[in-house]
Amino acid sequence: MNNEQSDEPRVEMKPAGAATGYVDGGWWPRSTDPAEEFPGLVGALHGHVGQVSRVAYNLDFWAPVHRKLLIDGRVVRCEGFHTMNPHTVTAIGTNSQRVTLLVTPPDTPEDVARAVLRSAADQDSVATVEDILAGNGGRADSPPVTRRRTPVADAIPGQRWEDEGGTVNRNDQVPTNSVR
Repeated sequence: MNNEQSDEPRVEMKPAGAATGYVDGGWWPRSTDPAEEFPGLVGALHGHVGQVSRVAYNLDFWAPVHRKLLIDGRVVRCEGFHTMNPHTVTAIGTNSQRVTLLVTPPDTPEDVARAVLRSAADQDSVATVEDILAGNGGRADSPPVTRRRTPVADAIPGQRWEDEGGTVNRNDQVPTNSVR
């Protein structure tokens, strides 16, 4: 099966009882657009953390996204940080369980990306993100994504603040153009 033609998220997780390391598995998204990629990831992680309530990510690696996405009828908060490793995302379930995944850049050649995913999900792996990437021919120095303006972010300065990690919207509404 050619995975490039599939919508299935390319995620590999460590088995239950595996060594605790820097990451709990790996993910190879097809783009750096959270609105396109996070819904599939949230679905893939349901068996590991239950209902996902939050996804934390690096603001410099990912394109802008609303702070709240509607995914499978549930609100998932997107929490971006400049200080987070750009090659990781953390998903937190409603039960406070969490997993941290190594993110293989979307433009990584398939053979390298598959090797990185296998290493990140190896039950004995306690290697750092950088060591996993470098040890499999991946790049630990991926350039930041080009930040693009979104129509919503341009429309209202307060919304721009929200989209870039500002305070929570007081009316607590999910944006109308949230995904799925």
